[in-house]
Amino acid sequence: MKSDKLFGDEAVKTLKEQEKYPPIWLFRLILVGLGLGFLFLVCLGWYGAQRVYEGITSRQTPTTADLPLELRDEWRFPFPMRFAGPNDALTLGETVIKTPEFSFSIWFKTGVDHYAQVILGNYRPCSYSNNGFILVYYGTPTVDGARLELVNGGGTDFAQGFGVLSDNQWHHAVGVFSDQQMRLYLDGELVGTVIEPYTPTAVDLQIGVADAAQSDCAYGNTNYFVGEMTDLRIYQHPLTESEINALWQEKP
Repeated sequence: MKSDKLFGDEAVKTLKEQEKYPPIWLFRLILVGLGLGFLFLVCLGWYGAQRVYEGITSRQTPTTADLPLELRDEWRFPFPMRFAGPNDALTLGETVIKTPEFSFSIWFKTGVDHYAQVILGNYRPCSYSNNGFILVYYGTPTVDGARLELVNGGGTDFAQGFGVLSDNQWHHAVGVFSDQQMRLYLDGELVGTVIEPYTPTAVDLQIGVADAAQSDCAYGNTNYFVGEMTDLRIYQHPLTESEINALWQEKP
């Protein structure tokens, strides 16, 4: 009986001592919580580090739109424009083109078939200047037939793409000035090359033309554009064939 009593007392004593400490499952729960908390902090730190890195790299490598106008390689006027004829033009200024080696891209459409319609340029018809360029669509009344023509004001030759374009359909024109030559692309295809350099000018670049041609000019009073244009782009570098093809795919 005495041994039984001692055994019982020891058991009670052991149970009382165990009651002084939290159960083992609570320790395990705390360890699991600590592990999950640590994992959460690691993930949060990684996410924050990624955001900081992206913020730093985005400031180090700004997009073209973030740059000041004088540093941008691409100048773009993406808005649709409608021209009704005489004195209807948009003047863009003389600083849009910043280098003798550059390119332009523009979409146009017209249903009018008269002698000549100026689309874009900083050379004024029959001004006898030796600077700038002009892009003109000649209609069927001309002797040589309907054609798109890129004329270098500083030279005596021009690039031509023949075909009737007064069909009220969108057409794409690209002019590339580089390596002492001038190239004209019409609807994604190279249609003419002239071995002449571009000569800079202080004349404002215009979409359409605001000034009537001189009275002795073959253009007469039909050099105004009648129709629509959109998405003029000026690049301060010569466009490649792949870049021109990509622009052609962006049909309005």
